[in-house]
Amino acid sequence: MPNLNDDFSKLFASRKVACAGFAWYEAADYPEILRMMADRKRLPATHAEWLAKAEKQEQSIKNQGTRVIRAIIKPNDFRIWCAMRGHNIDAKGRMAFANEQAARDAGLI
Repeated sequence: MPNLNDDFSKLFASRKVACAGFAWYEAADYPEILRMMADRKRLPATHAEWLAKAEKQEQSIKNQGTRVIRAIIKPNDFRIWCAMRGHNIDAKGRMAFANEQAARDAGLI
């Protein structure tokens, strides 16, 4: 299977695609997100803290002229997605998931 994360990163870097995937969590799922992530210590302790930080990052990306595509991570679906693609349940997995969603929404896959 092609590495969509690498392919999307190359397209984004070349500016052929002006969109970016952004891992997004719903408040009800956040406690499970924290439990399941291998790098949970890198994430804010509460959804409210995460949301404030995420909204700032999202706006910064938008200010650069890039369309942001929120890739909502549902815990069970994300576990399955990672297992099927050989990703760890961590930041790299979240980035790959978000980039695949962005590529799909942009019509690249």
